[in-house]
Amino acid sequence: MVQAPLTLQLSDIRQAAVAYLARYAASAAQLRAVLGRKILRHARQQGQNRPAPQAKQWVDDVVAELEAKGLLSDVHYAETKTASLQRKGASRAKIAATLHAKGVSRQVIQQQLQTLSEEDEAAALQRYLRRKRMGPHSARGQWQPKDYAKLQRAGFGGPALRALNIKPIPDDAGDECEDGATDGT
Repeated sequence: MVQAPLTLQLSDIRQAAVAYLARYAASAAQLRAVLGRKILRHARQQGQNRPAPQAKQWVDDVVAELEAKGLLSDVHYAETKTASLQRKGASRAKIAATLHAKGVSRQVIQQQLQTLSEEDEAAALQRYLRRKRMGPHSARGQWQPKDYAKLQRAGFGGPALRALNIKPIPDDAGDECEDGATDGT
């Protein structure tokens, strides 16, 4: 007896969306991507190369329904993600990049960044330094030239560094040898 292929229904997509949101915080774009992968995986299991044409519309309907019920909100997601990243010592640039990668709109990202003050950025920098054991928190207890490059890559710039009175090392600071001669001679 040959079993008939299982068809994907709107209720299956809704159930998968609610189950995903019960387990993970997500933006609308993330949820769309997760549901899209689930639909594609189901289609391939049924021997099809592409999902049913109405599947994309179902995903959009489910996402809109969950947003209307308040179970899915990019603003709430951005608030919680921003708070989490701030606690970990992430810079404004890192927060913006993370939210953008998660599919949060530029407008919501800008709203979240406006809620952060210079003091928040300085506190995040202190947490980052402590977590990464850099600068005064390092084993040597002092700044290393590579620490400045790490801070720049982490997205910390001018105002936060000025708040800590961190001055960049001049480019020629490492060019002198112990006897006072320069390396190039």
